[in-house]
Amino acid sequence: MRFAIGTVWRSRVRKVVRLFIGLGLIAHGLGHAVLPLRGAGVLERYEVTRIIMTVAWSVALVGFAATGLGILGVRGLRGIWPLLFGFSILASLVAIFGFRRGHWVAGALIDALAIILVYGGAPETAAPAAEEHVLSFGRNRR
Repeated sequence: MRFAIGTVWRSRVRKVVRLFIGLGLIAHGLGHAVLPLRGAGVLERYEVTRIIMTVAWSVALVGFAATGLGILGVRGLRGIWPLLFGFSILASLVAIFGFRRGHWVAGALIDALAIILVYGGAPETAAPAAEEHVLSFGRNRR
């Protein structure tokens, strides 16, 4: 009986950790939309720089949101979220260091924290099994 309770407890803790990491990555991805909407990068000297920054922000926004959804167990993203996360981190760092301003250090630290939480917490963030969902609604709710 004690083994079964410990297994259930670990399973629930793992789901809660995945929930927080997944939602955190979705929020971090949406946070990449804030500065372009406020006009950051408009004063860049070269058009190529503006295009690169726009593409980098877009890839980071979509990639982090998709990674968070993959960690939460969304079908179609379960198996590819580690690849999406890698592209998101790369795009985010390109966007951050492309502006060469000191207040962007916070964004780099958040990216570093995301790397530690996602890749460092491998058992908790491992892709859920085919039938396991962190969040479920409707008939499939357990």
